[in-house]
Amino acid sequence: MIPSSADLNGDGYVDFVVSSEVDLYDAQYLQFQMSDGNGGFVVTNCLDWGLDPFPAFSFLMPKLTDLDHDGDFDILLGGYRKGYDDNNEAIDIPVYFYAKNTGNASQPKFLGWFENPYGLVPLTGNSFFTTGDIDMDGDIDLLTFDVNEDDVTIVHYIQNIAAPGQKPRFAAPVISPFGLPVAGAETVFIFPELADIDTDGDLDLFFMYLTNEITELRYYRNNMCVPDSDVIRVSLCQGEVYEYENQTFSVAGDYYVQKQNDQGCITVVHLIIEIKPDFQVVMQQNGNVLSVPDILGYTYRWFDCTTGLFIDMATSETFTPTYSGSFAVEVTDDSGCKHISACISVIIIATNEIIPKIQVQISPNPCDGMLRIRHNHSKPVSDIRIYAVDGACVFEGKSHDNSVDLSGLNNGLYVIRFDFGQEVVVKRVVIQK
Repeated sequence: MIPSSADLNGDGYVDFVVSSEVDLYDAQYLQFQMSDGNGGFVVTNCLDWGLDPFPAFSFLMPKLTDLDHDGDFDILLGGYRKGYDDNNEAIDIPVYFYAKNTGNASQPKFLGWFENPYGLVPLTGNSFFTTGDIDMDGDIDLLTFDVNEDDVTIVHYIQNIAAPGQKPRFAAPVISPFGLPVAGAETVFIFPELADIDTDGDLDLFFMYLTNEITELRYYRNNMCVPDSDVIRVSLCQGEVYEYENQTFSVAGDYYVQKQNDQGCITVVHLIIEIKPDFQVVMQQNGNVLSVPDILGYTYRWFDCTTGLFIDMATSETFTPTYSGSFAVEVTDDSGCKHISACISVIIIATNEIIPKIQVQISPNPCDGMLRIRHNHSKPVSDIRIYAVDGACVFEGKSHDNSVDLSGLNNGLYVIRFDFGQEVVVKRVVIQK
């Protein structure tokens, strides 16, 4: 009995197709052993799948493979069937039989048998074969171990040369390319299998090696994909996100990410994420003068907490407002990370100063989720809009119980626009989780 295994019906369990079951007349039946998910198997034969048995005394080795590259498993058998020559003498006729899966990956249904499909020509009846995308071009090729009349095993590579999206089309066999083994006298190669055992993206070769003295499992490593590794070190500010290979990283640590090149080879990248330390900006107030420590290499930008706008020419460690309001400073350190102070109110007494009618306070700021709102207006806020620093509106709605949930926003600086109908108040908030 010669099996081939795959998840034939997409249920997550391995199934088997086995050659072969034999009746009283030596007719050959392909047997299906479908996993029941509980450690057992439901056994049927080819007749239950609408497939005919094979002539008596045939020898055929099955392979479950997606030969037509449509996302499900077909059945390909190679070996020989019994026939007769011109003198009515029984002979072994080398043959491939193919059953196309006309169902899908979860509900297989087969149409067959087709003899020597897609131009495949068997070289001998005494042959073992396997399939896989050997040249990594997206389709299925064949590797055959053919025993000739001198009992010498010849390794053949049969390349699928069909254009993308076309039916399979196979080139003439090539003997032992790519450094594949060459058998000598009194040496037998059988049962080849292809598998990416070293997980580098290409297919490696296993087979049984037999002589009069030894029986070995031999392994030939495919060097199409040269093992490679890389180290990427990334330093992030608090709240920043790094994107790599369709993944996002925002937490410090060591990560190992598989990266596939255009040829399908896989490189393991060691990604080191470092988070730069954050610090609290401590602002001091001396009368109308606001200040923060002057640190070499740091830059400063003062802004109005009510409007959310930066103040022209206010770029030093000290700032003296010219009007009453609430003010804060954005400090950029020497690594490019931004840190924002709390807002401090400054009241300047002047006879001609117009004090805004509506006063709005938000807390906490920085905020990690729920933002509380307090104001001195008799009516509730009619509309709230939140804008990112690039001007994109990221939130539009109303407050509930004088609060708004900002937990869905990414870390960063945002401008909040409170609309009271006759007057609009703008505040700036920092999201920092």
